[in-house]
Amino acid sequence: MFAALVADMLDSPGIGQVEARRMTVKELFATAYNAIPIHKEALPEARKRFPTLTAADAAGLLALFDQFYVQKERTYSDWTVRATAIGHELLTTKWAFKEIIRKMSSKHKWAHAPVLNQ
Repeated sequence: MFAALVADMLDSPGIGQVEARRMTVKELFATAYNAIPIHKEALPEARKRFPTLTAADAAGLLALFDQFYVQKERTYSDWTVRATAIGHELLTTKWAFKEIIRKMSSKHKWAHAPVLNQ
């Protein structure tokens, strides 16, 4: 599923079946999230909706997926590490899903920027 999504996004960047891509990213995230050992009864109500994502959450995750795994050649094991990190952030912080995605995207984007001399 991972390789098919990457190939589809490489073949037709920016266009294509966006809804199908969102559903695939949702399934990939759910698989990684469900692998995290969680005591569901100890979770706050706001966090019990995960791994179910809203359309906006899936769109943000798809953009992050494009940035990390389509523009750069990475593997499924890299994805599971990243998705597990997102899951841990969800479970240990009170941040919204969008903010976690934005933070990860920003870290990645600026980590590769050249250092500016003063």
